[in-house]
Amino acid sequence: MTSTQRTIFSICITTILTVVNSFISGPRATLLKWALAREGRLEFNSSSNFFITAGGPFSSTGILATSVYAAATVFTFASAAFITVTFDLGDNIDFEGADNRHLLFSDRYYVIFHYVPLIVTGLCVSLQALITLASYRAYTVPTWSGQPFDVAAAAFANGIVSRTEGRCLADFNVASPGAALPMLPSRKHPGLSDVRPALRLIAPAGILLGTFIFALTFSSTLDPNHAWTGPTNIAAASISFTNSGLALALLAAFQAPLTILFHALDIAEAVIEDEQVWRRAARAKGYHPKAGLAGLRPSGRAILVFGSKVGTQWLYSNGIAFVVGAFPVRGPLSGSDGIHTVWRIGQAVTFVAWYLYAAGGYLTVMSVMYRFMGYLGNSRTFQPATFGHIQTSVNAIDDWSEVMYWGHKVGGDVCHAGTSPHPLRPLQPKSIYM
Repeated sequence: MTSTQRTIFSICITTILTVVNSFISGPRATLLKWALAREGRLEFNSSSNFFITAGGPFSSTGILATSVYAAATVFTFASAAFITVTFDLGDNIDFEGADNRHLLFSDRYYVIFHYVPLIVTGLCVSLQALITLASYRAYTVPTWSGQPFDVAAAAFANGIVSRTEGRCLADFNVASPGAALPMLPSRKHPGLSDVRPALRLIAPAGILLGTFIFALTFSSTLDPNHAWTGPTNIAAASISFTNSGLALALLAAFQAPLTILFHALDIAEAVIEDEQVWRRAARAKGYHPKAGLAGLRPSGRAILVFGSKVGTQWLYSNGIAFVVGAFPVRGPLSGSDGIHTVWRIGQAVTFVAWYLYAAGGYLTVMSVMYRFMGYLGNSRTFQPATFGHIQTSVNAIDDWSEVMYWGHKVGGDVCHAGTSPHPLRPLQPKSIYM
């Protein structure tokens, strides 16, 4: 396999794994959502597959299964980096073989196919699928749609939540959730960081991880003659291993924070999309349902995150790569006279500079961009902020219809805002609503 073929193969493998992971994580998120609903703990339409559990510790959505699922996700991408391995023949490529014939290789570097990591990758993906399948058998799902309106309607119809009258303008974080709340229309609303405080860490975590990736290219083992650009087989630094399992563990340790960060970006994207869906109801065209099976909702941001996953994972897996090398050792050979050259096999995890620079820089930019995207996505209208919050959505929607408009419905001393299948007037800024 040539280096070009390896690049194409690596991109294909990364893309396939990312697609498969999305198709598994979407249904699992839906199953986890309704498991939380059964326990009365369902808050938002979008939640984490890694850090939220439901049921007992040994249930399919419990802490044990969730931990195994997260670890399998990490090892899926870590082991994929081992599928194609660079074989380094060293500087002296003309050596005497066991049959006394001289073996001459035209190149120093070769790319070989390693089937064991492919099996490990397949086992990890299968483990994720089995955990999701176990959840499917354990829980009843009222709707597989990932759209916040569909989920809120199903939760309302099944008695999971009930509507509180008089809270038509209350944001999701307003106190006294069970009481009526007369309010004047306001353009100030909570934002993305108020949904999950941990989402505030996306930008600093991305910068920190990007800086760490940059730091991997500077090491005490740095070769002063290495190339910062050019052939991708020239490493900035390396760590030798005598056991492939230890090398895989190292790659998994590097892969874990990257997987967690992209998981956080997935949550941020989903929460922003939930809010944008709700915002459409106040626009001239209103809300029209779109396909959203099992949490898989195509949008510009979702496509951007998907492309970022594929690109960064590919750069990362090439920047921290597993290399096998052959090197000569001269000395007396047992059972023979004279000095002979014996070829030994060594293996190492290498850090390739330009791949890591690209991955670190791209990751940093993406994290900062998403933090500001969440800030810019905050509402500046009178419409209450829901961000997919189920109870707030049920309070704000008083007419469930396929095509939905939100606005001023009832006038008087105390007005009312709600939804309708027909266009509604804008709210009156100086009127009290409840």
